Amino acid sequence: MDVNADSAPRLPGDTLTAKIEARYLFGAPMGRAALSWIARQTSLESWELNIPGTEGYFVGDNGWWYEDYDSRSTIQVTAQGTDTLDPSGRAVVRIPLETPPKGRAARAALEATVTDVNRQTSSAVTSVIVHPADFYLAAKPLGDAYFWSAGTRSRSPCGPCARTAAPCHA
Repeated sequence: MDVNADSAPRLPGDTLTAKIEARYLFGAPMGRAALSWIARQTSLESWELNIPGTEGYFVGDNGWWYEDYDSRSTIQVTAQGTDTLDPSGRAVVRIPLETPPKGRAARAALEATVTDVNRQTSSAVTSVIVHPADFYLAAKPLGDAYFWSAGTRSRSPCGPCARTAAPCHA
C-alpha cells in the first residue's frame, strides 16, 4: 500500500492531495476495498524545520522550561473519513490544511488504512510541513546574560529567514 503527496511547502488554507494505491501481495489491485483515513496536525519546534543559517537563533515562538511546555507538542485531528478504492485500487483524498496553533509550523499527516475482503488491514502514511507564513523572523541573543531585564537595552540581531533552502540573512 502507498500513500503519496508532493513535498512542496504548504501554507494554511492550501490543500494536501494524497494519492492512495493498494495492491495484494501477488500484485493485483485491491479494487473496491474499504478505505478509512485520518488527518492529524502536530506542531513543530523551530529546530525541526532545518532552516539553513539559523544555528544559534530563535525562530518563531520559542520558550524554555515550563513556559507552556505541556501544550507545545499539540496533536489535533483535522479530518477523517471513509471511502472505497476504485476498480484499479486507487483513491485520492484532498484535505484543507489548517492554521497551525500559536504561529508555529506543523506537520500534517494523512494515515490511510485499507481493509480487504478477508478483513485484513494495511496502512500507510504521508506527511508535509505546514508553515504559518511565507517567512520567519530569527533573533539571536548576544552577551553573556541568560535573562534580559525589563527596561535594560539589549542587542539582538534579527532578520527574515526564508522557509525554504535559502539561507537566513539575519
